[in-house]
Amino acid sequence: MKSLRRKAIGMLTGLMAFLMLTACSGGTAAVTWETSRTKQYYESYGVTGQNISLQATMSTNGMQGVYFFTRNNEYAYIDASNAGQQVKLLADKEGYVYFNIDNAEHWAKSAPDTQFGQMSNLIWAGNYFIIPTAQNVMNVSSEKVSMNQKMYTAETIKMNVNGTPANYTYYYGTNGLEFVEGSVAGTNMGFKIEKISGIPAKEFLKVPDKWVEWNS
Repeated sequence: MKSLRRKAIGMLTGLMAFLMLTACSGGTAAVTWETSRTKQYYESYGVTGQNISLQATMSTNGMQGVYFFTRNNEYAYIDASNAGQQVKLLADKEGYVYFNIDNAEHWAKSAPDTQFGQMSNLIWAGNYFIIPTAQNVMNVSSEKVSMNQKMYTAETIKMNVNGTPANYTYYYGTNGLEFVEGSVAGTNMGFKIEKISGIPAKEFLKVPDKWVEWNS
């Protein structure tokens, strides 16, 4: 009887140890976009549809810059500065794209069937910082990771924007979302969101005063 009791205690102890190891492991958890922490994050700032304004510190290839994105139902606008260059992009709902590099006097306007015009869908989605939606999210996974002696919940979101793959990992620490790592078409970037709102910045969402046709 004593031998059986010892075996039973040993089995229970082993089972408890296994369960504790399982709970503490960094295994990937099953998550959907609807149940994701990132969806809750955006909704907490009022981003539930097309309207958004987002400002972030952006880093790529070891260099830091500033990223700004805003859109409403008619226009999407991006202002990104990195490596000493500033690029502004504006897309309208018809698929036309306006762009300006380093604050040139005139913007260039590209039709939907041109090289720049074909960027319209990416611009609407965020281009450098793709905003996840129920329409573009393909897969969501979550795991516990340790970096720089800190524990994070890392939620990875795989997206597709008209054939362009985009993967972003949102890192949540004790103070909420701390930073984001992203990859679009092979370009890797890091972001720290500084400001986010569901209210679009209307002053940027309009056709530029000065522009010229660009047919490339």
